[in-house]
Amino acid sequence: MTTSEHIDLKDYDPMNYEVQQCPFDHYAALRHDGPIFFHEGTGMFFASRLDVVNEILRDTKTFSSERATTTTRPDPETLAEMTAILSEGVPRAETLLTIDPPRHTAYRKLISRTFSARRIVALEEKIRDIAIELIEAFPDKGVIDFHTAFAVSFPVRVIHHTLNMAPETTEKIKGWSDDATAAIGNKLTHERWISSVKGQLENQKYWFSEYEKRLVDPQDDILSDLTHADFPDPDLPTGETRKLEFAEIYSLIQQLMVAGNETTTKFLDETMRILIEQPQWWEALEKDPENMYYGVVEEGLRMSSPNQGLFRVVTQDTEIHGVSIPKGSRIWVMFAAANRDSQVFDEAESFNPKRENLKEHVAFGKGHHFCIGAPLSRLEGKVAMQELVKRIKLPSFTENCTFEYESSFVLRGLASLEIEVEKRPL
Repeated sequence: MTTSEHIDLKDYDPMNYEVQQCPFDHYAALRHDGPIFFHEGTGMFFASRLDVVNEILRDTKTFSSERATTTTRPDPETLAEMTAILSEGVPRAETLLTIDPPRHTAYRKLISRTFSARRIVALEEKIRDIAIELIEAFPDKGVIDFHTAFAVSFPVRVIHHTLNMAPETTEKIKGWSDDATAAIGNKLTHERWISSVKGQLENQKYWFSEYEKRLVDPQDDILSDLTHADFPDPDLPTGETRKLEFAEIYSLIQQLMVAGNETTTKFLDETMRILIEQPQWWEALEKDPENMYYGVVEEGLRMSSPNQGLFRVVTQDTEIHGVSIPKGSRIWVMFAAANRDSQVFDEAESFNPKRENLKEHVAFGKGHHFCIGAPLSRLEGKVAMQELVKRIKLPSFTENCTFEYESSFVLRGLASLEIEVEKRPL
């Protein structure tokens, strides 16, 4: 159970590795001390209560996504070397995450048509096949690292199939994703900065090669749809359209690729940990997988909050609940803290798949920037939970299971999850 009584927020450092391992006492203190807390150490405002988070996310005019990056900054020497490497590719195009309406709306409508509900629904059989294949690879009785054996491999293979990527890229997706997210909420060494941009350049070159193929030979896939789409650019006269530039297409595809595996991995790991710690819910899921999966998935998303939050930049002097916020201020909109708001969620620190307001969480954000990959992630969660309880008995932690979380105050997830498994006879 979290408590805010012993927390001095003056000393709160979200970049501190020990804090990142279990930040929930600090989140409770932030909610207790006010809806908006000015953190002197970072020079930012922190929004931690659900009502405030929702208010900010709905008002894109006052709280802008532009220049609201979550990445840390390298030193000048490292930046110069990174710039030289990236100059071999195309300049970065800002699309979904870091722009506001109306341009954001235009991009989102376009990607929504290509990443459609029809396509997601049609994926279930393939997603189930992937889940079964991975579980069947578990030992009949023995030890696995659930993180690598399933939580990483499952969404990676799903997004590989969904984006119709070349067979040889399956083993590269996780690395490319890690390279793209390396600096999100994390301090990097010079070496890691350089390796991350080299990986991003490799990823970009792959997608440019695929883009050139789709120009002359379109396929039934998202890349082809984007390549040949008529884009109603808000800067054009009403009714006119244009083709997307490759930089825009790559930006959209990269976001789908990263979001399609990164957060799902973290959600699966955390939900499995919780189910082992609270076996009554594994048993409930086991008895009624068709009905219980929904609550387990939604509560798993709320409790894990793989994306701990995003940033917004204030476009004009404003006020929230009596707190004055000057123009130009940065706000960390804390999804994970809001998802444990006891004013909204009864016994908020407890995992309860039967709570009545399951979908009030903001694990996928809210408003204009609601995660476009949410339906796919939810489908993966459903299939994973159903097939795991069907095919293995309740796992247990090994003595070597450390529950260590990766270093990031934005993307929170286990580095490993070593468990003992035993297959069921089918």
